[in-house]
Amino acid sequence: MALKCAIIILAAGNSSRLGSPKQLLEVNGQKLLAHVVGQACMSKADDVYVVLGSSVDTLVSLVNSYDVKIIVNKEWEKGMGSSLKKGIIEVNKQSPYDAVIISVCDQPYLTSDIYNQLIDQTGPQKIIVSAYSDGHFGPPSLFRKSQFSQLLNINDGAGAKSVIKKYGGALGMVPFEKGDIDLDTKEDYNTYLNSSK
Repeated sequence: MALKCAIIILAAGNSSRLGSPKQLLEVNGQKLLAHVVGQACMSKADDVYVVLGSSVDTLVSLVNSYDVKIIVNKEWEKGMGSSLKKGIIEVNKQSPYDAVIISVCDQPYLTSDIYNQLIDQTGPQKIIVSAYSDGHFGPPSLFRKSQFSQLLNINDGAGAKSVIKKYGGALGMVPFEKGDIDLDTKEDYNTYLNSSK
């Protein structure tokens, strides 16, 4: 039976290290947030939720042409954890999903195929993470329904990694070769642009 799965894209932060909204950076001829949302919408996921906060009016116009559910986190300054919990609360209200994928908005190499590989994992693992080529792992990560309550208990300033760490070697993994490349600073963006030429 197919897994009923939602993707929650966390895009509420104000990109303090970059100095302007990273969601608006140009990637492959489109804005970074539109790229990530578009890939999520092309995946096998049943629904896509986008959590916005800072610069919400500007960013809504980037995503309202997509078939997504927009969640506004007015308390986005409390941290990523507050946005993640807002997403889980909304997902719980909307539909009985078997799993959610927690995704971020600043991975320029993210594709629908990565999302689909997470959804297609049939092993017993409760959490499936993306394994990066630098040896680290992280988002996008899939959490089965039994983990939702743990996600709702994270600190506002923490991310999903605080739940992932409890599982150590019991994680499922899918390869995401350039998943370690995210655009947090101007240097990150310039490096990305130079490598994409």
